[in-house]
Amino acid sequence: MDDLDRIAQDVETPEARESTRTADIMAHEVRELVRRRPTTVSPDTALTVILETMVREGIGCVLVTEGGQLVGILTERDVLLKVTAVGRSSAGLHARDLMTADPETLHPDQMVATALNRMSVGGYRHVPVVDDRGAPVGVVSVKDIVRLIVDHFPHEVLTQPPAGVPPFRSADGA
Repeated sequence: MDDLDRIAQDVETPEARESTRTADIMAHEVRELVRRRPTTVSPDTALTVILETMVREGIGCVLVTEGGQLVGILTERDVLLKVTAVGRSSAGLHARDLMTADPETLHPDQMVATALNRMSVGGYRHVPVVDDRGAPVGVVSVKDIVRLIVDHFPHEVLTQPPAGVPPFRSADGA
């Protein structure tokens, strides 16, 4: 280690190290968050079939496709807000009736920072990932990003005291 390395090491602060770790997370590609093929349905798929599929697969959304191309997304939140909350009957409803048409998308090569921006600005919990031809290859969810953060900050996240336990106070009460 030369003198310059020693000086740089002495100047490096915990804040600088944390900033670097955060930047590392943001520089990951979206493809690293995609863990499975997306579940797709046609616009004519009955809502009852979609809900059964979502429950069976433990997913929060389906992608709506025609001819292999993404045409919409249908989320559990769509069902809650467009059917349940307004007292609408789900009988006879199909994906096309409730989906968000032409949703915002991500490309596998884009950075996680871009995914976070789209989710934050648009208020989305799920964003479809499409290839160069517009065919869906996955979905990025808030849960995927939380998992990435936990993977990079395990000590800070996983060592929190249990709920209801007051923070440690010194004997002085400070």
